[in-house]
Amino acid sequence: MLTAAIAAPFSARSLFAQQPAKAQFDVASIHEWGPGQGPTGGFTEGVLSSPGRLYAQCVPLAALISYAYHLTGSEPIDGLPSWANASCGARDSRGAFTLEAREPAGTSVDQSRAMMQRLLADRFQLAAHWETRQQPLFELVIAPGGFKLRPSDPEKDPPVRPHSVGCPTNDPHCHIGLCCGSAEISAVAWTLSLTLGRPVIDKTGLKGSYPFNLMRWAGDDATASPLPSLQSLLRDDYGLEYKAANGPVPVLVVDHASRLRSESQ
Repeated sequence: MLTAAIAAPFSARSLFAQQPAKAQFDVASIHEWGPGQGPTGGFTEGVLSSPGRLYAQCVPLAALISYAYHLTGSEPIDGLPSWANASCGARDSRGAFTLEAREPAGTSVDQSRAMMQRLLADRFQLAAHWETRQQPLFELVIAPGGFKLRPSDPEKDPPVRPHSVGCPTNDPHCHIGLCCGSAEISAVAWTLSLTLGRPVIDKTGLKGSYPFNLMRWAGDDATASPLPSLQSLLRDDYGLEYKAANGPVPVLVVDHASRLRSESQ
């Protein structure tokens, strides 16, 4: 979650439309975890990539869809079956999957996502379409007093010190939403969407990356935490705030999704 790439959903959809209709992975394998199974030890959630390779460990169909359609957290998914959000931590982890895929040389990220859409349509008979709906949301805006960060270069971020990321063991109210260096404003909007349970639309007009570093705050149920509230963190450290509003939100509507068909291509 903390390292996911972020991009605007509308531009992503237009890029998908430009991809060759027959683009597909060289080889792709999806396996379902059986009851009580799952990766042992630590592992990174979500769909990951390295040159020529796409892979995931114990992720639900919802996560595969999020990669395929480049969801940023500001776009709700409607129509997902209950099994599409299976958890690896559950005793019965059926509905969670592992993915291994090899991409053709020179595959771009947008082409990779388009190929994932094709793969999901083949293996899960996934059919989905976009709708724009009016619904409650939050708008992320610059707070009175102005934005407080200067543009930064992610390539020059210092390395993360071992054991420097996390919540104090004696603070059960701590929340972490973004880590651990420079990020675009869209990453903050994505974090807030997940935290607030409502689409957060970036209305700041800010471009480029900024040194948000580690976003850490106290939950609403905290009474004696040394950490600031989410609202205070955004206002005092970054010069941002979010406001309730109603407006158009892109919604990915799942028309159909079936259980996994086959495990090899």
